[in-house]
Amino acid sequence: MAYFRDWDGVTRPIQRVGKTGAEAERRLIKAMKERATPSSDVLSRDSTFTALATAWLITVDESDRADSTKARYRDLTERVLTPPLKEVRLRELSVPLLDRVLQKARSKVGPSTVKTARTVLVQMCAYALRKGALDSNLGEGTETVQIKKKAETALTVDDVKAIRALLVARDESPDKQGRRRYTRISDVADFYAGTGARTNEVLALGWDWVDLDAKTAFLERTLVEINGKVKIQDKPKSDDSRRKVALPQYVVDMLMRRRIQATTGLVFPSSRGTPQQDGNLMRMWSAALAKTPYEDVTPTTFRKAVATLLAAEVGAEAAASQLGHHDVSVTKKHYIRRENLGPSEAREVLGALFAP
Repeated sequence: MAYFRDWDGVTRPIQRVGKTGAEAERRLIKAMKERATPSSDVLSRDSTFTALATAWLITVDESDRADSTKARYRDLTERVLTPPLKEVRLRELSVPLLDRVLQKARSKVGPSTVKTARTVLVQMCAYALRKGALDSNLGEGTETVQIKKKAETALTVDDVKAIRALLVARDESPDKQGRRRYTRISDVADFYAGTGARTNEVLALGWDWVDLDAKTAFLERTLVEINGKVKIQDKPKSDDSRRKVALPQYVVDMLMRRRIQATTGLVFPSSRGTPQQDGNLMRMWSAALAKTPYEDVTPTTFRKAVATLLAAEVGAEAAASQLGHHDVSVTKKHYIRRENLGPSEAREVLGALFAP
């Protein structure tokens, strides 16, 4: 028997019985350790990583996260994190062990996937910490995943027009069977250029969200792929992505033509009238620009070019609002190409100092 100051600050007697004095003492010490760090009914220090993953995924499914995020988190948990840690007890987890798991995964799935997997791991450990099954967030102690940034392709207004011309040429040429092409990717490019919208926002756009009289479009939905199936999610990538954009006249004209010809409720459907997969669009885009100076340009590059050109004309804040970003710093960091220009005053000073 011992007096124990419990987790709520109250001192209480605690007693354990054993066949011998030593056994009773061991049971008493174990009981006090468990009382010192109370765990939930769901998890304890003796729970396996699988039990943690199962409990955490239930909270993810019950959250208001986007369906695509829920599917992504579940996939990474079941495919990357759980297999190597399946039977490991939570009391056996350590930063070196988790670090080793992430490093091994990097050679199989790539740095971008591992970076998201680390985010999942941090959230999972935070959940275990709140339940009293961990003393600290071990996920935060793992090494952050650095992704090598690709060199940006700086597109000018003339480049954007040249790319559009190549896409129009592809659209107006017959397919391999000599038939007229159904999908006009130049129309999608026009919508990119006129709005700066994301690909999946464009492909999820329905005619009910387009007001041709007011020359506006509501970007409130996005296309997601869950378990290999494409569906329209009635929720954008983030709350700030929900926005109304003003449409330039050339985009209105393009949409008017498509509205007259439309046979479905989608603005940019597939040839079967279903939501068009972004992967299929990407293949057609790449084929149109293959063996040209723009073969490395993707729809994302195109969107970044629009952001850069828009920021140069009306400012970064306006570009961020147009692209649906909550923080202008995101737009500046990932979408607006930075030009390191020296101050104009330096020209006069250096010219006066060193002119021959």
